[in-house]
Amino acid sequence: MSGSMALVRTTVGTRDAADDLAQRLVTAGLATCVHVQEIRSTYRWKGKVIAEPEWLVEARALPSKAEGVREAMLAGHPYEVPLVETLNATGISKEYLDWAKSS
Repeated sequence: MSGSMALVRTTVGTRDAADDLAQRLVTAGLATCVHVQEIRSTYRWKGKVIAEPEWLVEARALPSKAEGVREAMLAGHPYEVPLVETLNATGISKEYLDWAKSS
């Protein structure tokens, strides 16, 4: 039997901001695990096409904690228009879910 978890993610401009957010989410007990990785984003902002590095912060959380993770990501977010999205991850093993519930 497999279950689901929420993946809540956003991007920030620096590694320090990403690491700080990851630490806060896990310390607060909102996220079970947070992945931080460097990415490159291309987007249009204020009439210009921008291509620059960003840091993806992706939190794994029990579905009951997803809204708390989302609120924590938005609180004090450094971007003028931040994207925080929640995805449903399915097929999570019972062992991982048991660990997530106990942590």
